[in-house]
Amino acid sequence: MNEAVRTWPPRRYSAYGTKWWRSQVHKFLWRPNAAQQAHIAAVGKAIRWPSNEPIVGMHIRRGADKWKGEEMRLLSKAAPGGEYKFIIGRGLANNLTYFVEALDAVNQKRQERSELPFKNVYLASDDASIIKSAEGFAHRYRFFFNPKEARNVD
Repeated sequence: MNEAVRTWPPRRYSAYGTKWWRSQVHKFLWRPNAAQQAHIAAVGKAIRWPSNEPIVGMHIRRGADKWKGEEMRLLSKAAPGGEYKFIIGRGLANNLTYFVEALDAVNQKRQERSELPFKNVYLASDDASIIKSAEGFAHRYRFFFNPKEARNVD
């Protein structure tokens, strides 16, 4: 049997570990083609995506309350690291305030560790009122969303 096939990850990368190797394989397999790259660049330009600054994503969907948070609790148990668990765990209501309060707590922990706080937030939602309510937090965070999608959320 070929050495490259028997040894996974290959010996020269084994110091990085299996998770690192898998992430490299996934990165290679899921790389966007030219058309996807052009689309991503166009959308990024349209929403003025910050290229070299930390950004956090929030996905708040309509009707999260009707699930009584079961899906969110499962994610919360599976998510590594306390700070991101908190955001997922608090995402049980159709109210941006819960998410912003959780992000405030994350940023406080980041500052305690001398890390840059998140100031940029990509907001994805199927509820137009969530996107509209982001205006109330504009003094604290810069929200980004796809305007094409925002027109279709009603």
